Amino acid sequence: RMNLTLSSTDECFGGGIISWALEHVVGYDTVMLNQLAQLSAATGRAVSKGRSVEGWVHLVHASDLYNLSVEIGDRSWRDVVLSKLRVIFTCIFLVLATTALV
Repeated sequence: RMNLTLSSTDECFGGGIISWALEHVVGYDTVMLNQLAQLSAATGRAVSKGRSVEGWVHLVHASDLYNLSVEIGDRSWRDVVLSKLRVIFTCIFLVLATTALV
């Protein structure tokens, strides 16, 4: 068990526009959960040869519980680009569909 407390003013989050984007657009919890999930998967591959390291993250301020024992596979740049394009096209579709209803 490990308790970790971070503030939005910590130097590890950067400064200026990056700090603003993290606070207002992405969210610090998203960045930390992604890093912990990648660390868990990397540790699982290195230590137990394919099995992920089990663990949970509890966000106290949001009362959310996240499972870190999900295996994260390596993705090619093509898969990442296609995933981002899917998100962009879905957002465009939702905006157009919503404006058509109004």
